[in-house]
Amino acid sequence: LELNPKLSEVYNNLGIAYLQKGDYENAQIVLSKACMLSPGDAQAYNNLGMAYAKLNNLSLAISVYKKALSIKPDYIDAHFNLGNIYLRNGENDFAIEEYKYAISLAPTRAEIYNNTGVAYGNKGDFDNAIEFYKKAIDVNPKYAEAYNNLGGAYYNKRDTKKALLSWEKVLKLDPTHKAAKEYLMRFRNISN
Repeated sequence: LELNPKLSEVYNNLGIAYLQKGDYENAQIVLSKACMLSPGDAQAYNNLGMAYAKLNNLSLAISVYKKALSIKPDYIDAHFNLGNIYLRNGENDFAIEEYKYAISLAPTRAEIYNNTGVAYGNKGDFDNAIEFYKKAIDVNPKYAEAYNNLGGAYYNKRDTKKALLSWEKVLKLDPTHKAAKEYLMRFRNISN
């Protein structure tokens, strides 16, 4: 195969289509070809990382996300995705580092703040978790998952009043939110 950025773009787009369709094996195959054809394409490496992550090959996902970042150090999605892999691996400090860097590049992406809060919560640092969930909500006041996570952090701090208010807000935003319904039902059953 000769290096061909135009052909690489075709493979990359096909890989994205496979990812969206849920065909992660074929996504990985064509995105690998995209990376071979255009080794300087950070987006192709980021997309390949997503395919590896969906296939639960987390070590390869980390490797290709790092490759994307070596090509384009300020690639927000690659930092966010790498943070997500670290989060899945329980490597919360590394996840926080990636998320904070992504926040410095994109301070208006609520999901990055939310996931930073999750990483802090996993470490038992509920004060920082609450801070980041609140920042996610400041960025996107209709972000139900951030309210849900905020409720969990308050609950872990034994502040049941704020936990209940957070979970009630989740259901105002998303009446079908299963976890918030379960938390409220469980808490109300314990209280009665």
